[in-house]
Amino acid sequence: MGMWNEILGVPRGVDLRRKWWHHASIAVAILSTLILYLVIATVVARANIVLTKDNTHSMTLLHYALGRSGTTTLDDLDQLPGFKAVIMPDGGLKMTPRATAPETIRCENPARYEADATVTVDGLKYRTIADSAGQPPTERRHCAATVAYASMTADGIAVGVPDTSLILVQKNKGFFAGLAAVMVWLPLYWLVYYRVFVAAYVRHRKARRRRRAYASFVMR
Repeated sequence: MGMWNEILGVPRGVDLRRKWWHHASIAVAILSTLILYLVIATVVARANIVLTKDNTHSMTLLHYALGRSGTTTLDDLDQLPGFKAVIMPDGGLKMTPRATAPETIRCENPARYEADATVTVDGLKYRTIADSAGQPPTERRHCAATVAYASMTADGIAVGVPDTSLILVQKNKGFFAGLAAVMVWLPLYWLVYYRVFVAAYVRHRKARRRRRAYASFVMR
C-alpha cells in the first residue's frame, strides 16, 4: 500500500478515519463503481450482434412446413420461440416485424402450387413464391403469399435464437468491459480525491493552525 499511497498522494500524518466525509467518499466510491460496472457491462453485453445463419439456431418457414403435413402459415411459424427475421443474401439475419394481418404466407406439404400462379383463400388473393432463390420454374412451389410477402422466398423468412456460445461470448465481453472500466475509474477517483480534495483539506488545516498559533503569539 505504500507505493499506492505515494502514487495517489495520500498525505502523511492525517487521520482521515475520524472524518465523516472520508467515510462518505468510500461509500461514493463503492456505489459509483458498482453503477459504472453494471452500466458498462450491460451496454456491451446487449450491443448489437451481427446475427447470421451460422451463429444462430434458425427455422425457416419452408423447412418448418416440410416437417408438417397440410397447411402451415406464418402464424404457425411465429409460435416458435425466437426473433422474427429475414435471411439476407449474404446469410445474415435481419430482425424485422411481420406485416399486419391479414398479410401472410401459407405453405402446403406436399407442394401443389405452379410457378407464378394465383389462388384465392378465404377472400384473400395469394401468389405463389419460390421455395428458394433460383428455383426452376418447372418445379412446384410449396408456398403462396399475399402482396406484402410476394417478393420473398419461402426459405428467406424465419424465426431464430442466438447460439448459446454467442450469448456466452457477449456476456464475457460485458464482464471484461465492466472490469476494465472499474480498473480505470477507481484509481482515477482516488487520485482526484487525495490530490485535490484531501490536499485542499490539508492546506486549509495547516493555514488554520498557523492562524491559531499567530493569534496565541499576539495575545501573549
